[in-house]
Amino acid sequence: MKKFCFLLVFLSFNGSLFAQVKLNLSYQSETQIYTVSVIPETTYSEPKNMIGSAQIVLRAKFNENFTPIITSRVDGLIWADNSYVDFPADAPEYTYACIALANGPTKKIQFLSDTEVPLFSFKNAGGDCPGLIELISNDDPLVQAVLSSGYNVTQNLPILGARGNAYAGILNGVVECAVSGSKEFNDQIIGDVQIAPVPADKRVTIAWQNLDDMRHMEMVITDSRSREVFREKISSFKGENALNVDVSSWSSGMYNIRFHLGSGRQTRGWHFMVIR
Repeated sequence: MKKFCFLLVFLSFNGSLFAQVKLNLSYQSETQIYTVSVIPETTYSEPKNMIGSAQIVLRAKFNENFTPIITSRVDGLIWADNSYVDFPADAPEYTYACIALANGPTKKIQFLSDTEVPLFSFKNAGGDCPGLIELISNDDPLVQAVLSSGYNVTQNLPILGARGNAYAGILNGVVECAVSGSKEFNDQIIGDVQIAPVPADKRVTIAWQNLDDMRHMEMVITDSRSREVFREKISSFKGENALNVDVSSWSSGMYNIRFHLGSGRQTRGWHFMVIR
């Protein structure tokens, strides 16, 4: 193992009576930048927004050489990958990267109800796609197994107004920088993609422009685990197009839109969020 995540297991909170903040992980394929955000379920006004130490834990496959280069998204705060757990006995196929707030306590984070607040962004130091990256839930069986071995790999956001760990779960916790078994088509076929509203709760309108005529074209939407939730044949003629999609029964989380062009070809992805 490179370094140990906090051995002080008593610092781990699986939740509290006042737990009211969810975590979110997103990814922009164009820039290869991941972003970790918080979405509070309630507003913590100053001084109740005071946060002391904090830990965000990411999980990746061990053989993917995952090392994040971190940039804080809140002025004046420092987030650092202070420790790793590599191939622990109870989860030998994984690396756990523990990212900690290095200069707390602070009141710089504005916790506003139902407002997404980016905490930090990161890229993989190696520049390569590290495969599947996860924000892990504290009740994940593998997390509990690693925790029982003395390594604290839990999400920890102790906010003064929450009287303990405000972590309340994961909104979207899984992203993958590559789609296996498919061929991404980089030529300019689809342009000016607009998605509204974002986030969505009942319906989402997807507008785009076909820059050329195509014989076969489908819109495919997948969830954060790359499971297909929507597929429909769409206009293949050059020009502006739009489609309304009913998302009222979809779970909260990040969704990915791609245009499939036939013969295994597909465009890059566009993301949008559904919130309940």
